[in-house]
Amino acid sequence: MQQNPSVEFFEYWDEAPQDWSRLLQERKELGQKQVTLPMLWGVHEQSLGIRDFSKQSKFRIEKLLAIAQEIGVSIDLVIGFPPHASCFPSWVNETAIYEVVPEVLWKGSPPYFSTVRIPSPRDQKIKEGFQSFVAEVDSIVSLYISPDGPITNIWVDLTPLEISQSLLTDPHYREHLKDRYPDVNAYNQKFQTHYKEL
Repeated sequence: MQQNPSVEFFEYWDEAPQDWSRLLQERKELGQKQVTLPMLWGVHEQSLGIRDFSKQSKFRIEKLLAIAQEIGVSIDLVIGFPPHASCFPSWVNETAIYEVVPEVLWKGSPPYFSTVRIPSPRDQKIKEGFQSFVAEVDSIVSLYISPDGPITNIWVDLTPLEISQSLLTDPHYREHLKDRYPDVNAYNQKFQTHYKEL
């Protein structure tokens, strides 16, 4: 599995299932023979451990993959934590561990040094839940991997972990934090973190 480059997603859950075929065909006619399909944990799991890949028609991922195969569109499948509001299930908001990342990298909006707090994939409950989600995704999509199906790549997006680590080495970001927060306690209080220094 590789890290996915920045791409436009086909957000199937926001489209009417009866339109999937037409929308994929339109993309193909525009020369887009490879479509990036995010399998977002938060889309398919509304409650802890309860996932929907087939009950609601907008989540029928096997139907979508069959349509892509029929039309002749290849699929780049993205799992993990891409910058998207639905990458985490709502239940993870109760976690005790958070990551603080630049808003521009998470939401795509400036300014660069505005930050946002997101649930941490390092949290044990989140890690276990995500691993279980990935196992279920694997059991579904394994039947649709090329050459027998349309999936040609599976990408793992670990954006929160990579961003969080890279911030520690950016001297400009640390300077910004010192200008914005009078001391580490103010920062910890705002983001419910436990840093010892800025």
